[in-house]
Amino acid sequence: MVNAMQHGRTAATANGNGSEIANLEHNGGDEMRQRKKAVKEQQQPLTNDDDNEDELDFDVDIAGHHAMPQHPIAMGVEKELHKPHLPRANLAVTRECPFGSTKNGWAKQHKNYSTLEQHCLFFDPDADGVIWPTDTFRGLWQLGYPFWLIVSATVIIHTGFSWFSSDAWILPDPFFRLKVKQMHRSKHGSDTHVFDQEGRFHPQLFENIFTKYDKENKGGLTFMDGMRMLYGNRVVADFAGMLAGFIEWLLTYFLIANEEGLCMKEDLRKCYDGSIFFEKTNSKDNHPVIRNDIK
Repeated sequence: MVNAMQHGRTAATANGNGSEIANLEHNGGDEMRQRKKAVKEQQQPLTNDDDNEDELDFDVDIAGHHAMPQHPIAMGVEKELHKPHLPRANLAVTRECPFGSTKNGWAKQHKNYSTLEQHCLFFDPDADGVIWPTDTFRGLWQLGYPFWLIVSATVIIHTGFSWFSSDAWILPDPFFRLKVKQMHRSKHGSDTHVFDQEGRFHPQLFENIFTKYDKENKGGLTFMDGMRMLYGNRVVADFAGMLAGFIEWLLTYFLIANEEGLCMKEDLRKCYDGSIFFEKTNSKDNHPVIRNDIK
C-alpha cells in the first residue's frame, strides 16, 4: 500500500512537471513566433496600401499655402515605379517606362555611362570623350535647328561649361572643349533639378514636373508650361543658371514639340538620356560598352 501511494505521488509529480514543461514550451513557442512575426514585418517592404496618400501620418501640402496647393507633388508613384525617390545612375525612368530606354538595347549598351553622360554622347561622334564646339554645331545642325539658335547655343554652352568640365581648374581650355566624363561639374541651378550633382536621374522629381505644370493633364508641356517651370525653379541671383535653363528649354521645345505645341512626357524622358537625338537623326551611337576614358 505504501509503495502504491509513493508510486502515485511520483506519477502525479511527473505529470505535474510534464504539464509545466509543456506549458513553458507552449508559451515560449508563442513568444518565439511573435518575435519572428515582428522581425518579418519589419523586413517586409511597404505595400501599396502603405503608399496610399490618405494613410500618411504627415502633410505634403498645407491648405491655403501660397505655393504648395498650386504645385502638388506626384503621389503614388511607388505603385508603378520601384523606389522612385532613389535616383538612377544610368537610366531615365518613369511610371510608363520603368526600365528606361530599351529600344535598340540603349539601356544595356550605356549601363556604364551616367544618365547625364548619355545626354551628351550624341555630340561626341568620334567617341573620344571630348566635345569640340564644332561637334556641338554639327549635332545641332543635324537635329534641324535654325542657324541663329545653333550659333547662340554653341557659344553659350561651350563658354559657360568648358572650364567646369576641363581637367584643369586654374586655366580654362583654350579651345572651349567639354569633357564628357566630367560634365556633372557643369550642373547648374535654376533648372528642373532632375539631374543631381553627379549626373544621376531623379524619377520623383521628373514626375513632379507634370503634376506641377501640366495643369490640364495633357500628357506634356506647352512652351509656357516650361517657362512657368523655369520660373518656379529659379534660384536667387543665379543669372547664369537662368540663362542656361532658358536655352535648354528652347532647344528642347524646338526639337520635340508636336503639331499641338506639346512636348510629350515620353519625348522629354528620352531627352534626358539622349536617346531621342539618335532617333531624330536615324543614327547609331558608337560609344563602347566598356569605357576607356575612366581610369
